[in-house]
Amino acid sequence: MYQPGTGRFMQVDPLGGLMSAPRNAAYVYTMDRPTVATDPSGLWCLIHNSEGGCLGAGIVQRGYHVGRLVLNGPTTAAAWAWSEGTSLGRADCGWRTGLILECSGATSWANGPASFLTVGNTIINEGPLLNATVLAHETKHADQWAIFGTLHTPVGFVKDYAMASFASWVLTGHYACANIFEVWAGLESGGYGTVCSDQGK
Repeated sequence: MYQPGTGRFMQVDPLGGLMSAPRNAAYVYTMDRPTVATDPSGLWCLIHNSEGGCLGAGIVQRGYHVGRLVLNGPTTAAAWAWSEGTSLGRADCGWRTGLILECSGATSWANGPASFLTVGNTIINEGPLLNATVLAHETKHADQWAIFGTLHTPVGFVKDYAMASFASWVLTGHYACANIFEVWAGLESGGYGTVCSDQGK
């Protein structure tokens, strides 16, 4: 985030340490125009330079993220309110990559048996911020909410997920191992890899 009044960046770019100088230095990343080339998350761009930048991909990706948020708007808002309400306002909610809202530090009973849960674009998380691998897994659940919550209503998607969980439990003894929604999101990235490989033995 750039503050034009002081001429300074207000936070460290999360990809700054991964950039290879000089082409991808932090200022070059925005073509030395941080007030025009916006990248609030620091993880992708809306415009870029002419040396293979991400103008087209960035706009398409941002359009997808905005569309997903619009489709998931009511469930995202409801999950945020639930997280804030059940934790008496102590949850720390903030935007992550892809317009995903993560509420960390939520009350442990808010999610039932899970330590984190995605509803719409909101991740309710009783622990610290999720790492990039788990965040990617939960983001795929946000995709599922957008697709199935739109086609089959949010309540219908909850029922679909519950039926998939029950079928997985009957087949494997665990709700995730054969659950089509968890398999789609990635068993390894969701932290189910070990338990599911043990179930297959």
